[in-house]
Amino acid sequence: MKDIIAQLHKNEQQSAMCIVQCYDRQNSEFEVQEIPTPQLRRRPMSYKVKLNKWWCDCRQFQALKLPCPHVITVCSFSHLQLVIFVSPLYSRINILKAYEIQFHPVQNQNYWSPYTGLIYDT
Repeated sequence: MKDIIAQLHKNEQQSAMCIVQCYDRQNSEFEVQEIPTPQLRRRPMSYKVKLNKWWCDCRQFQALKLPCPHVITVCSFSHLQLVIFVSPLYSRINILKAYEIQFHPVQNQNYWSPYTGLIYDT
């Protein structure tokens, strides 16, 4: 839970360096522009945010199911509560459900399966 809060706090800080350039409120689509600063050390980028689809060009929103800096910027701009865009996966109930079952650690390293590298589904 601390990691989630830390990530949201970091994203909130980064959102201070973004502004909404244009938007279509009817479709909940926004364009968010980074503000150029010396700390950015790269060219400022523009990101499309589609709130109704839980989607942002940066892909962090889809991957982590937590509001990225661009979604936070949009929420602030639109006066929306940020918590609406935090996935229910992070609710206390779901986190506790993950630990309902009992885990039995493998005591002896000889019983461990050998590591064969990453396996990708094709």
